[in-house]
Amino acid sequence: MPWLANYWLLAHLYLGNHDTLGALIDGLSKFPAKATRQLAKEIKSFLDGGELFGVSHDEVDELIQTGRKNCPETHRESASVQKTTPAMSQAEVKKRLKAREDPEKLIQSYPDDVALLPQSWDLHGSLL
Repeated sequence: MPWLANYWLLAHLYLGNHDTLGALIDGLSKFPAKATRQLAKEIKSFLDGGELFGVSHDEVDELIQTGRKNCPETHRESASVQKTTPAMSQAEVKKRLKAREDPEKLIQSYPDDVALLPQSWDLHGSLL
């Protein structure tokens, strides 16, 4: 699901969630979608002080600061953020969906699952 990985790369970038973003970039190093790997590489270069697709570091940083000011505190990471619910295995996701369990309730039961991309994005990706 490259579109989901791309979404989270950009979301964490513009929310300034650089710890989570770094972990996501590391996890995507062997991702099969070439465009997603390229996006991750471009963002990593930006995090190391470079431009982002030809836009200066300062301009992108200003956008990030604006985004952080305009988003709820709950969307911003801190050093103390910890996963509070366990991830669900892909097999368990398939089993529950096959049993016709409500996908929305599953997502609500596993709210932290997407924070561990790409290791456990299966729950939200399968349910969308």
